[in-house]
Amino acid sequence: MKLHRMALGLIGAVIVLAGCGESERPRLTAMFVSGMGYSEEDISALTDAFQKTHREIEVSAFFVPYESQHNAIVASGASRALAYDVVQVDGTWTAEFAEGEYLVDVTARLAGESASDIVPCAMDAFTKNGKLYAMPWLTDCEFLFYSKRMLKEAGFTSPPRTWDELRSQAQAIKKAGIVAYPIIAQWGHGEDLVCDFGCMLFGRGGEFVTAESREPGAGSKAGFAGPAGVDALAFMKRLLDEGLVNPASLEARSDDAQRVLCEGQAAFNVNWVYVYGLANDAAVSKAAGQIEIAPVPGDGQREGVSVGRGMGLGIVARSRMPDKAWEYIRFIASQENQRKYCGTWLPVYRSLYGEGKLPGIGVRVLAVATEQQKGVRNRPSVYYYVKMSSALQDEMQEALRGNREPGRALTAAAERTREEARQKPVRRP
Repeated sequence: MKLHRMALGLIGAVIVLAGCGESERPRLTAMFVSGMGYSEEDISALTDAFQKTHREIEVSAFFVPYESQHNAIVASGASRALAYDVVQVDGTWTAEFAEGEYLVDVTARLAGESASDIVPCAMDAFTKNGKLYAMPWLTDCEFLFYSKRMLKEAGFTSPPRTWDELRSQAQAIKKAGIVAYPIIAQWGHGEDLVCDFGCMLFGRGGEFVTAESREPGAGSKAGFAGPAGVDALAFMKRLLDEGLVNPASLEARSDDAQRVLCEGQAAFNVNWVYVYGLANDAAVSKAAGQIEIAPVPGDGQREGVSVGRGMGLGIVARSRMPDKAWEYIRFIASQENQRKYCGTWLPVYRSLYGEGKLPGIGVRVLAVATEQQKGVRNRPSVYYYVKMSSALQDEMQEALRGNREPGRALTAAAERTREEARQKPVRRP
């Protein structure tokens, strides 16, 4: 309820602002997520640059917390009022927004060479039933970060390629007294926990949602509750029980985990690409120069599979200026601007990886990212994903804290998902 009221308040504020100056120039409004993508200063600079060649309209950019963006878009889509024209969209929301008809189908707007240059996982994140609902803007996936010093002191010359190797190396590091807890994880109650679980689930050949469980009422057959999912969650719990994962991981998000790594208090951390830059910045990291990046481990039979995440820019279905909105989107997400502003996320254009180095992303990161891109999977494109993720977060935390067996926890999450899947998104009136 609190988030819903916040979302309505944001919509009201934007409607009032959008009405100002209406007699002068039409106003195009864009809603971005604070701290997720380019900085607010970068977006403001890009908006000013766009305005220089589009003086016939006025563009206003607004910023909201990630936790508020989803509800703000849903509240806007379910009302008759126009709150904004362009919205920043998380790839996991695509199916829900497509079902609710909140966003414009932009398939025909992005065609040919431009579409073929976008990395597959980024395109897939914003595609539903063959239709594209947002311009892929930024992409990312999880990587394994490790301490070269700690591995060397424990007698290892290369990072683990499998989860069992990671466990063995962590055991050796702990036994040698190099660090008390070799692994710091982002297993607090949040989406990072689901992503980390996803890496192990996909790496074992499992699925979040099987073909027969994509329809409402079939949640009890959700793929994550199968053998691969139970084994993945049991493995996570085993690492905790063996003292290899820092207990603080149960409260940690990605930023918390990277801080422990930067303090030199962990040998391993599965996290997002931005961690590499921070961990090797002597101004903020005690482990600078010691942290390396590698692909996510596999299970021995398969290469490691990383969970991807993507941010896109979509046109709100009620926009009175869809063509101008698209011009603004294409400018913000252009190759030229990605080359200039990408740093804490990866670019969506294949051709930029071929350049070998970008101003904000070094040679080593692009090389590993190019390798990891061969094995990246998105979370499932189902309209009830947000509710399914919430159920998984709740139940996996119960299992990791020792309050419920992994199999029972995942079965409970599957049953909750089945009930949530019965409720279709509210369609645009």
